[in-house]
Amino acid sequence: MYFLIIQLKEERYMEDILLAMTDVGIQNAIIQNAVDMSSTMAFDIPIFAGFREEFGKRKTYSKVIWALVENEDAPEKLLKALQDSDVKFIKDEIGKMVLLPVLKVIGPEE
Repeated sequence: MYFLIIQLKEERYMEDILLAMTDVGIQNAIIQNAVDMSSTMAFDIPIFAGFREEFGKRKTYSKVIWALVENEDAPEKLLKALQDSDVKFIKDEIGKMVLLPVLKVIGPEE
């Protein structure tokens, strides 16, 4: 079992990502709102206020999608499904995917 983490920088692709995940059998994902660390520092910590122009006039928001997957090739299958939908995840720098091995899961299966 593996833990798939997707950092989605372009929120307009959320529907495409979720449909592609469903197509490749990834379900029961968790979606979280996230804020970029550097923009949080620039806007919420006064000592870093001088960096605001470097990060733009507003905070940078993104989505993080978490899902348990059975197979190691889940990211490649997801990328292929996205490509089939004309979404170029890597080329268009839509986000990042991270796959981590899971040693143990405690709790009910969903």
